[in-house]
Amino acid sequence: VGDFAVAAAYDQAANGGDGDRFDIHAAYTFGNITAALAYGETDNGAADDSDITVLTLGGTWGAFNGTLIVGDESVAAVNESDTFYGISAAYDVSSATTLTFAYGDGSGDGDTRNIGLGVIHDLGGGVSLRGGIGESKTGNADGQMRADFGAQFSF
Repeated sequence: VGDFAVAAAYDQAANGGDGDRFDIHAAYTFGNITAALAYGETDNGAADDSDITVLTLGGTWGAFNGTLIVGDESVAAVNESDTFYGISAAYDVSSATTLTFAYGDGSGDGDTRNIGLGVIHDLGGGVSLRGGIGESKTGNADGQMRADFGAQFSF
């Protein structure tokens, strides 16, 4: 209805076993900002059910766009049941070049923190060069740096 959207899904586990899942999502767009809330739950039978709640807030302001995310999850792995959060942003430096940034983490000992920077340069004709560098780190372990560069062709 207008700027309001709702979605729901139900997945039944194979062979009538445990693992049925349902999700519901609602979003509202007001001007250049969209707020969304989602909830999902998996029936794990005799074990504790897994569930997740996520709130996002995103928008566009001229050449800049960004999204904030915060959520809470309860999963079978105790070290991953927690609150998580993240932010992503992009800035159009020119009509052909965009800089991107993303960060995500959580409060669980087993959560993986990710941070990265990227660039996209449109060469025209459906061809763009894309590259990025980032670090992934789980708990107190050393982080792992990764980089990627390539071309994308859209026909």
